[in-house]
Amino acid sequence: MSGENTNTNTTGNTNTGGTGTGGTTGGATGGTTGGTETNAGSNTGAGSTQGGQNQSQPWVPPAGVDKSVAERVAADAKEFGWSSEQANKFALAISKRMGDNRTKLEADQAKARADRDAAWKADLDKDANLGGNKYEETAKSVDSAIEKMEAHAPGLKALLTDGQVSRHPAVMRLFSYLSKQMGEDKFVGGGNKSGEQQSLASLLYGDTK
Repeated sequence: MSGENTNTNTTGNTNTGGTGTGGTTGGATGGTTGGTETNAGSNTGAGSTQGGQNQSQPWVPPAGVDKSVAERVAADAKEFGWSSEQANKFALAISKRMGDNRTKLEADQAKARADRDAAWKADLDKDANLGGNKYEETAKSVDSAIEKMEAHAPGLKALLTDGQVSRHPAVMRLFSYLSKQMGEDKFVGGGNKSGEQQSLASLLYGDTK
């Protein structure tokens, strides 16, 4: 009887101990795992908050950045989640490249105009009566004729001068001829009578009578 009680108790203790050990292990493991999952969730939450702050803050472009560039970079920064520093670097790089291209374009255009004007002058210089030593005198008479013709053809001066074709050889030959035909007192002005002065038609086409 006494031996059976001892075995039963021993078995019971052993089983109880096993259960206890399992419980402790499970609890510790479960607790550790649970703690890890909790930390992971906490980190994810922090990342979301940071991302939300970056997206909610408006990007301010650096000084000197073209408006069209700033608008495009702002859209890209929002789409790709760029930081302000990344957006600034990209905007400045694009602006510099555009500035370099603009400077080169302006230089190329200036050279093209200079080459064109030199070619036009060389063409007129072949005419000894208009070019060479007489070029400046011819240019002044052409400008004077254009001023007078403006009364009959408003906008002509802007077309020839602003359009930068007033020094084209054909234009200079035409208005040099008209200038000589007009003289100082022969041309009919905008509101003058034509009785004692030549009309525009007679200057261009001669006497039609």
